[in-house]
Amino acid sequence: MYCGPFFRDNPRLAKTLADLAAVVIQAQVSAKYGLRVGVIAILHTFNGKLEFNSHVHTMVTGGGLHGPSSTWVCRVSYNRDRLMESWRKSVIKGGEPPAIGMDLKNKLTLPSNLVLLGISEVDPK
Repeated sequence: MYCGPFFRDNPRLAKTLADLAAVVIQAQVSAKYGLRVGVIAILHTFNGKLEFNSHVHTMVTGGGLHGPSSTWVCRVSYNRDRLMESWRKSVIKGGEPPAIGMDLKNKLTLPSNLVLLGISEVDPK
């Protein structure tokens, strides 16, 4: 299902997408390697044709700091498919992992095409 209107009509929700991307990447690297990595995540809301299309671009360091010793570890591999799966699940669940703390209850605005279909409420559960 195309969810673009949800982000277009809920800018507060869209603004959390970049933070969520960074949290998902950090959580996976931390779980696999015990490292802290540098993440730059940038929200883009339009595509090249100036059509609304929320998406996040990320840049991530190739290594990271080992927690207890702050020693730099030079190599970290990222599993793109696993990251994308975690990202999608986090967006669908409304911002989990909980570090983002998005509370969507009673805060979503429905896109006009859903209202026209007779859908008038969003059940955030």
